Amino acid sequence: MSKYDFVYILKDTEKNEELKYSLRSIEANVSDLINKIVFVGGKPKGFTGYLHVNNPQIFNTKHKNAIMGIYAACKTKDITDNFVLMNDDFYIMQPIEDITKYYDGSMKARIDALPDGRYKDQMKSYYDILVK
Repeated sequence: MSKYDFVYILKDTEKNEELKYSLRSIEANVSDLINKIVFVGGKPKGFTGYLHVNNPQIFNTKHKNAIMGIYAACKTKDITDNFVLMNDDFYIMQPIEDITKYYDGSMKARIDALPDGRYKDQMKSYYDILVK
């Protein structure tokens, strides 16, 4: 059975009720699959014992801060290649024995298939950041 790093991309907040429930859900339903739990970005008060990767929230949109959090997670040596990307509002609602990996092509191929517009432009800019 594989073990995974559960990586949370978080904003800077004092309190985070959603995170508390998300952590409870993974600890209750996939505890055998957890290698470690990592917070990237914010570090809410009261959550101790978790690895924290600092990533200042310097942009004016949550999307840019989130993509930079993903970038920081990918660049740190503290996170293994075997990880599950989480947000504080992601919950695992029932026990599972393993995590199925899905691959639907490269990010570039997915972007190329999108219709022209703002969303495609944003995805292109995120892609450019990630491949630097």
